[in-house]
Amino acid sequence: MRRLSIILTMLAALALGAAACGSSSNTSTDTQTTASAAGQASGSTTTAGGSETPAKGVALATADSSFGKIVVDGEGRTLYLFLADNGTTTACTGGCTSLWPALVAPATAGTGVTGTVGDATQADGTKQVTLNGHLLYYYGGDTNPGDTMGQGIGGKWYVVNGAGEPVKAAASSGASSGY
Repeated sequence: MRRLSIILTMLAALALGAAACGSSSNTSTDTQTTASAAGQASGSTTTAGGSETPAKGVALATADSSFGKIVVDGEGRTLYLFLADNGTTTACTGGCTSLWPALVAPATAGTGVTGTVGDATQADGTKQVTLNGHLLYYYGGDTNPGDTMGQGIGGKWYVVNGAGEPVKAAASSGASSGY
């Protein structure tokens, strides 16, 4: 019963985050994320005692997917860009950040990444990784390396190719590309 309660709570949080991401409101600068999303976003690792060790950086690389070669982090987790961002200023604020946690700097270009890797300081002081001037994010609905469940959500969230451009093409058969 407890497990069901946890699952329902997580689903409700995802639904609220999805609703927030569809909003054009940009008035909140709240960047708190859930513990697991924060760990994903920062690249930090949690030890058995629950303490976090600081990130040493993420090596971006490309991996094969049903959308072609896309950018992933060092653990194979898919990265996305948000077309609603204003250059290197995030448009993903408030509840959006719990569903779409930022990839936090530092990061380096690895195999297959030809775009320029950098970072941009957000309003809360967080340094978010950029690829060719696009801010990079994880999608909370991706549970395994290689998942691409965030592709095309709202017509604004897309996987990224090695040059740092959005991949808007439809997936080939057998893809996990959305709800």
